[in-house]
This record gives sequence, structure tokens and C-alpha cells, in this order.
Amino acid sequence: MDVDWVITFLAGCLVGYVVAKNT
Repeated sequence: MDVDWVITFLAGCLVGYVVAKNT
């Protein structure tokens, strides 16, 4: 099973969450 896209997806969500919280 390829989990690369899962890691990328979770990382993107985390970045978006942090950015949304900081603005």
C-alpha cells in the first residue's frame, strides 16, 4: 500500500490548519 499520498495529505491539512490558526 502506498502511503506517500496519505503523508502528503496529512501534512497539507496540518499546514492549512496552522496557517488558518495564525491568521
